[in-house]
Amino acid sequence: MVKFLIVTEFFPCCLKIMESAAPNSLENLRAKFYIAFIIQRILAEEQGLSYICASTERVQAINIAFGNVIAKLVEDPSMAIDNDLKILTPILRCYIRLYDNRG
Repeated sequence: MVKFLIVTEFFPCCLKIMESAAPNSLENLRAKFYIAFIIQRILAEEQGLSYICASTERVQAINIAFGNVIAKLVEDPSMAIDNDLKILTPILRCYIRLYDNRG
């Protein structure tokens, strides 16, 4: 599955959606959760991790997209805490996977 996502350039599309979706609706927050989960699954496999870490731009794009999501969640505390935690879980797992690979 990861090979298909890499070959089809699905990863850049995920980041564009994550950056463009407005944070103030539950539907957009869910979309961002699913995108973060997909990126987490890509990073979970060595092929996906190698693909993303092969380019500094890809790693920076993840940092920017996830950083923007986190900043928007901090700015808008009206979202339910459960929803915030749901989206933060895959984001944190992605950061951990990238950190573990930084060798």
